[in-house]
Amino acid sequence: MKKRFVLVAVVLVLSSRALLSAQDMPGGQEGPNVKLELSCPRKEIVAGENVAFRLTLRNLSEADLEVSSLQSLAFLVPRVMSAGELVRPKLIKVKPGPSVTLAAGEALEAEVDLCTWFPRSLHSGSFQVSFLYGPNRGNRDVVVQSNVINLEVGPRTDDQEGAYQEFLAILRASGDEAVEKCKQFLAQRKGSMFDARVRLELAGRYLTKKEYEKVKEVFGSEFSQGSPTSVEVAFKHYLVGRSLRAQGKLAEAIPELEKTDARWAIHEVESWRRELQPRQD
Repeated sequence: MKKRFVLVAVVLVLSSRALLSAQDMPGGQEGPNVKLELSCPRKEIVAGENVAFRLTLRNLSEADLEVSSLQSLAFLVPRVMSAGELVRPKLIKVKPGPSVTLAAGEALEAEVDLCTWFPRSLHSGSFQVSFLYGPNRGNRDVVVQSNVINLEVGPRTDDQEGAYQEFLAILRASGDEAVEKCKQFLAQRKGSMFDARVRLELAGRYLTKKEYEKVKEVFGSEFSQGSPTSVEVAFKHYLVGRSLRAQGKLAEAIPELEKTDARWAIHEVESWRRELQPRQD
């Protein structure tokens, strides 16, 4: 089974049955105490391009409220419609992070990538995007749906089509072949819309091959030139941190992962600190 490394940071198993069935409903069951707001800085993208959505979860009650984390992904899935048909995403379930306590009126924000659920992004067309969220870890029957935003996905140019096909070839490849295709892509397609995803893929391959010293080299200063989303940046720090940790450099790995404020990363840092503690006693 081929591994996808763009999501290597958090993905454990494929599932999420409760929100799976909720996708087929015309709308989620609105929770009485929270509201999920969706926004996107761009309403038009190119087919195959990644885009980040921002989610804001608000506590509408007058008391503290414990909810599942937006960034755990275990309780969150997109609902994408096109021409009246549901576009089914790759549904994922991850190791749930700790719950979050929101004070009365407080909001929790998170940014999520389109390519988390659609690794190849979307084809050209008009889409209506919303998100379904399960705020209560103990009751998967309660589902909150965000507002809907319209997303226009335009066709690729000939040059973008060539880059897209090479990117798909990377996703289909394995082992050394995948590594070589990544390197070739970055040599010929540097700065394309797939640049960040290819660098993450290559870094993940090096991590699997235990070529840890090469992981950080993949990114360098060029990673930021590909306009990565904040989620992609978080995975970059995770992969570099994992490589340092594997080399026995845990004291360097922790600050690397602390460069992102993603809740799953904060939770992972706490685990790494516990791992480091016995060595200091």
